Amino acid sequence: SGQPLLDQAAQRIVRLAAPFAPFTGDLSDIDRLEIIRTWKFARGDKLSSN
Repeated sequence: SGQPLLDQAAQRIVRLAAPFAPFTGDLSDIDRLEIIRTWKFARGDKLSSN
């Protein structure tokens, strides 16, 4: 986003979701995986995601 506070919050969400299971099967051969997630931050510590 370019907004330090929002970027830090998004990174924290990902870290709190860890640990992640290892890739299995065909996914284990992938060098890079891009996951796109949309988070909407609102006043009052509210968060929604798609």
